[in-house]
Amino acid sequence: MHKSITQLGRYFVDHLLYNQLAWSYDAVSWFVSLGDWQAWGQASIPYVQGRRVLEIGFGRGHLLPVLQQHGRTVTGIDLSPNMLKTAQKHNIPLVRGNVLQLPFTPNAFDTVVSTFPAGFIVQPHTLRGLHRVLAPHGRLIIVPSASFTQQAAVHHIIDGLYALIGQPKTKTGTGVNGAAEPLSSWGDHIDQFGFDTTLHTTQLARSKAHVIVATKR
Repeated sequence: MHKSITQLGRYFVDHLLYNQLAWSYDAVSWFVSLGDWQAWGQASIPYVQGRRVLEIGFGRGHLLPVLQQHGRTVTGIDLSPNMLKTAQKHNIPLVRGNVLQLPFTPNAFDTVVSTFPAGFIVQPHTLRGLHRVLAPHGRLIIVPSASFTQQAAVHHIIDGLYALIGQPKTKTGTGVNGAAEPLSSWGDHIDQFGFDTTLHTTQLARSKAHVIVATKR
């Protein structure tokens, strides 16, 4: 029974929330983050280097114009046509495509950013493709998870929602999109594909975002 409920939750996140229910994405994101969702995504910005930036899985596109405001030439890629349609209002070049088959030339970007990605981000084919499109010494920046540093009653509700879709609490508190593996394991895995990885934390008033910075060798 629990397995069936978890599968239903994953279907909601992976399919409905990015497609038929894309209109509700902002509201759901605000609730599970208590308003910190965009701030968590922007935790990636201090680590961006170079001019040419690709965001993969951009969702509704909130990070795209922020990156542009920091003087970057930004491109986005996402598989969801609904997200693509929504993000077009930012007048930033967007591509509908699969991250497993990146339609870009070698060395095309100085930085690639991905915030709260699904498991595709650490698949070998994905990491090889990201290594290919990054310039020498380019950076792959991932915000894989965030956690609250102050507990409140609503956090128990959020814990329940993430348990429903198979996302566990992190050791540091209520987790959002928390990785089943420690972040150090992410780094060890990513490094096998031609990167040198460092781990960082951005502290906010009531939460913190975790950032992985992988530099191409």
